[in-house]
Amino acid sequence: MNDFRKATLYMLAAYASIVIMSGMVKEASNHDVPPTQTLFFRFFLGLLFTVPLIIRERAFSWRILDFRSSMVRNGAGLLSMLFMFYSLKYLPLSTAIILSNTSAFFAPLFILIIYKKKTSLATLACTAGGFVGVCMLLYEPGLGESRLPYLLTALLGAIFAALAYMGVKSLSRQHSALNIIFYFFLSGTVILPFTYTSDWVVPSAHEALLLGLVGVFGLGFQLFATKAFALAEVSEITPFIFISVILSAISDWVLWGTVPDTRFWIGTAVILISLHTLSVFNRQQTRAARKSA
Repeated sequence: MNDFRKATLYMLAAYASIVIMSGMVKEASNHDVPPTQTLFFRFFLGLLFTVPLIIRERAFSWRILDFRSSMVRNGAGLLSMLFMFYSLKYLPLSTAIILSNTSAFFAPLFILIIYKKKTSLATLACTAGGFVGVCMLLYEPGLGESRLPYLLTALLGAIFAALAYMGVKSLSRQHSALNIIFYFFLSGTVILPFTYTSDWVVPSAHEALLLGLVGVFGLGFQLFATKAFALAEVSEITPFIFISVILSAISDWVLWGTVPDTRFWIGTAVILISLHTLSVFNRQQTRAARKSA
């Protein structure tokens, strides 16, 4: 099995994990567990679950060889998840997930701004098409501005996720997936207690189960996604987000009785088509670069 197929399987598992984790986050929010507390348990439990993996992997290295990329990955990743967790309380699962996965459209912009690399017209066109789909999701006739702040919050999470993914890609050149995940969980576990407020609650047995599942599937997402990004370019595997869209829409319908409307599906289709086109174009560029090398 070649690297791209492996990356595809890892990414499919990652998206399934993130849908389940997000559903548990939303359910915990419905039980008045604040997003910062849920996120703390997600990091803390994830950190605990990585310990046996570290013990089993004899070649594990504690060293951080690229501090800048590590800080970008951990800081941007933490902010991305915080915004996503907050939006899940107020938005349908499918809407929050599709918006959080628009991060692929922001990556070319960051590459242009940070690395001063030229961005092709095709990439800009795909990015513009993706933002058209995003605008369709943001525009909700009849609802006024009631959900707009939460929609923008989810979109802000996608912006930080794009930065985090770039950090992961840089770190993957010199660090193992387990090293990257460990320091991500460690940073969140250390930082999040400083967000403690009186809203934090002592979880009931049911809430503790939800928080535990958030930690388990959150770890699964990190493991699978990190391995996928190490094997393939971000733009090559992000189109598989259609799996998360379908699963989250089914969850909305079965668990919360929310059925996505036509506007959602049209906007989602525009986003997915733009992502797929961007993926195909970037893959062609990658192959051309390898042949000329």
